[in-house]
Amino acid sequence: MKKTVSFVLSVMMVLGLFTTALAMPFVPPEDFGTAVSDSIEVVTIKNTVENFLGEYNAEVWNGHDSDLTANTAAAIADAASYALAIDFADRAALATYQNNISYVQEKADYFSEIRETDGLAHSEPQYLYEYHDVTIDGNKATTSFTECVWFYYEGMDVETFIETEYEIELLEVDGQWLITNVTDNTWFDDVYKGTNFSASEAIFEKNLSADMYATSSQVVSLAPARPSANTLDYNHESAAGYAFTYTRDSDISMSAQDYYNKMFPQYASGGGDCMNFASQCVWAGFSADQTVASIDALKFPMDAYGSYTWYSHSRSTGGKTASWAGTLSFPAYIKNSNQSATEIGLKADYISLGKNEDFSTLTRMGYTLSDIKGAICILDFDSDGLGDHGIVLTNVNGTARKDILYCGHTQNVKAANLGDFSCPMAVIIPKYFYTGSSTANEARYTMLRPVGRNTTAYLQCSYQATQSSAC
Repeated sequence: MKKTVSFVLSVMMVLGLFTTALAMPFVPPEDFGTAVSDSIEVVTIKNTVENFLGEYNAEVWNGHDSDLTANTAAAIADAASYALAIDFADRAALATYQNNISYVQEKADYFSEIRETDGLAHSEPQYLYEYHDVTIDGNKATTSFTECVWFYYEGMDVETFIETEYEIELLEVDGQWLITNVTDNTWFDDVYKGTNFSASEAIFEKNLSADMYATSSQVVSLAPARPSANTLDYNHESAAGYAFTYTRDSDISMSAQDYYNKMFPQYASGGGDCMNFASQCVWAGFSADQTVASIDALKFPMDAYGSYTWYSHSRSTGGKTASWAGTLSFPAYIKNSNQSATEIGLKADYISLGKNEDFSTLTRMGYTLSDIKGAICILDFDSDGLGDHGIVLTNVNGTARKDILYCGHTQNVKAANLGDFSCPMAVIIPKYFYTGSSTANEARYTMLRPVGRNTTAYLQCSYQATQSSAC
């Protein structure tokens, strides 16, 4: 008989002092906030899942040396001893189950090691689990849920918030629920799950790639020389301010969707919202008029002219160009738009960085850290030359990846650390928007950073005042 239980569960850990990766042991939560309607089986499954993730997170965030075999199929030493408790198919699948858990252990070891190496101090993480369902079918169960973790990096006034979607499978053996598979929606599982991933080999390759590919960058396209008139400036702080405004934080009274700008369509459940969000940040960086009327009129800095276009309509109207919401089409739009300084559109510098290459490449080319803030990064997780995910760089405190924080959608993250990514990436730095007509009387807006939760706080100025930094 199949049963489905839907509920929301909150698990919060006490905020502690700042700690480096190895400084503070994991303290499991005492109260899992069990819903009144939960059956004993569901409660047992929840506790099993959360104890497992508690140990996993203790390793990846706090550097605790966790053993992830407890309450999993990896704890079964001999399938024959369970012959009376599980059917033949489950016994045959035991090796697969154990390999699944071994992979999660390797992943935990990998992130623990690279975060320890980065040495970034942060407050004790807090957790929230939002369950979508728990389905029990005989001696098997599946649960899907959102895990939210938040903390503060030392010296940061903005909370780091990371959202991960999980699906976990379990098998009941002799009255005990054991975890057999753990899958999340992160890039890491997409690239490495099922590949005999080894943490030690990956860390060796990561360190090796830092030397091998330190100068593997490529200038793909540069913005043409700026015309003397009819251009809009890019405000890097405004782009970062918009990114902080429309990414989720630890206010558990609000859902992830509450943080999306309701003026725009969102595509979180339709292929991903990452580039749609990144395009909005660029749009805001050009101090766009944040009204539905202006959006639907496709006013600058949207580009609805010529052969190459980049725009979105409002949520109520719907519709957008592929370049607005696609990680492949947006870079292609930049390259095409850069072909002419006097064709209406966004002009940007487009530079690719190799695997684990840091941003000192850009500073050697003359870019400042302030130039890099508000840039768009297109991440190539599997190194196939095709962009997989778009993010916005919001804090740039140095040229190492670990010194850079970013915001993004799908998964929803705020002020997360770029050092978790060793993959190649494209860096797109907006330079100006050519309007083809006078902008002297155009109203301009500058986002404040960080702005209030899910608000559009801005300063309203004339174009001339914006140009003279008077607002």
